[in-house]
Amino acid sequence: MLIEHSPAKHRRRISDSQHHLHPDAYKVLSVPQWCKLNGFSIPTGKRLLKSGAGPKVIKLSLRRIGIRVMDNAEWQDSRARAS
Repeated sequence: MLIEHSPAKHRRRISDSQHHLHPDAYKVLSVPQWCKLNGFSIPTGKRLLKSGAGPKVIKLSLRRIGIRVMDNAEWQDSRARAS
């Protein structure tokens, strides 16, 4: 599947595994939004991210990071316990 952007030269290929994702899966959450979504404080969220125990992050600028909704979902799934 090809996605076309304004100039036709800016086309990118989307893999079949990504084709089924909801459009919001690529939405980027700020750290406070991510913390609120997961129900913990901002200091706890920052500790998780700093320790490497959190989800993958995206560097938005020199001093700002974000977490994609799909990366948060994968992180949550990886933390599920078997009952």
